[in-house]
Amino acid sequence: MESCGYTMSTGGKTSGSRVKFYLGKKIFAMHKPHPRKELLAYQVSDIIDELTEEGFYE
Repeated sequence: MESCGYTMSTGGKTSGSRVKFYLGKKIFAMHKPHPRKELLAYQVSDIIDELTEEGFYE
């Protein structure tokens, strides 16, 4: 996400379980993968949908 220009933020009330990515005023939020380090299929799908919507992924 950062390589596409998003800025990552892990602060705030839910900083332990969520991460937010900002692209200008747009916010993309998701749960951090824990206790595992791998993303689940639905998380990868959500990221692909977000990047496709913004024109980074086809």
